[in-house]
Amino acid sequence: MATLVKIKGLERDNPAATGTVGPARGFRVASGYGLQFPAGVKATATGGATTNGMVVTAKYGGTWANGHTFTYAAGGANSNFVLTVAYAAGTGVPTYTYTAGTLLTVAQIAALLQADARVGQLYTVAPLTTGAGTTPVSVGALATGTNVGTGQPIYVTMTSKGLMIVDVDDAQTQRTLRRSTNRFISLGAA
Repeated sequence: MATLVKIKGLERDNPAATGTVGPARGFRVASGYGLQFPAGVKATATGGATTNGMVVTAKYGGTWANGHTFTYAAGGANSNFVLTVAYAAGTGVPTYTYTAGTLLTVAQIAALLQADARVGQLYTVAPLTTGAGTTPVSVGALATGTNVGTGQPIYVTMTSKGLMIVDVDDAQTQRTLRRSTNRFISLGAA
């Protein structure tokens, strides 16, 4: 059973981070999205063609990204880029909806998607050819990811809180998570 829960974790310094303001804060947790297979085939999806097209490819091999969907919603001429994520009930499979103004090119939209932490950690986004077109399309659902080799956990960097999909198979944990729906549960000092 896959359960979507909100996890509030303990922030801590990242000693590898650099910057003039101070160290980046956050923690790494094993993602319930699935497992990575280093030699596995990465799921991908391509929408559109030539200058108006875009391709999204999972950074991790394996089937975990199959079904993850990227869809475009047109905004007004001067509207800003907005990204929302919705998770399917029961499975937690994400749908990323990107809304952008009609003055943005596909290349600009691809760059904004790639810069978003929710996307950039798990996928690569690139325009087809120059990406100079201003008629973006929905990329659709990633597919054809296959497992090859030995799976390892996917780790996702988070700041103070985030959404996680937890896959459990014992009844006691399932009952606990059901009671925690739409609440914060502590990650602890991982």
